[in-house]
Amino acid sequence: MSIPESPENAKFDVNKFGLAREIEGLLNPTADGFLQQHQMAVERIRKLAVAVDARERQFIHLQNLHKERAKLLSERQSQEKTMLTLLADSRTETRRLAGALQELQQDLFRAQLQLAGAHLYNQYLESRLREVERGMPAKKGSK
Repeated sequence: MSIPESPENAKFDVNKFGLAREIEGLLNPTADGFLQQHQMAVERIRKLAVAVDARERQFIHLQNLHKERAKLLSERQSQEKTMLTLLADSRTETRRLAGALQELQQDLFRAQLQLAGAHLYNQYLESRLREVERGMPAKKGSK
């Protein structure tokens, strides 16, 4: 058995106790000879192959999950961009409508001022008309 790289440089976590046990099993002088050691080594290789296969399936699953999430992220980013554009357009429209409302309120206020002044002017004209009518001679045919 050989270890291709030192555990310090490896990118994976080495099960040090399991590795030590395996090495001791290979070096165990009480084993039943080469054939028994060979069968134990083959069994360990099978177990490692099963573990590698499981990790590969897990890796493929995680890659697919990553692709799905990246696609979802892309969709959400485009949706966010669309919503921000819509929000900016809505704010612009709201600002325009608020300006129009303010202008209409100013027009209404000016009209109310004119109406208030018109009422006073009408009262003045009515009183003036009454004074003029009192000062005019009465016509002979009317009662």
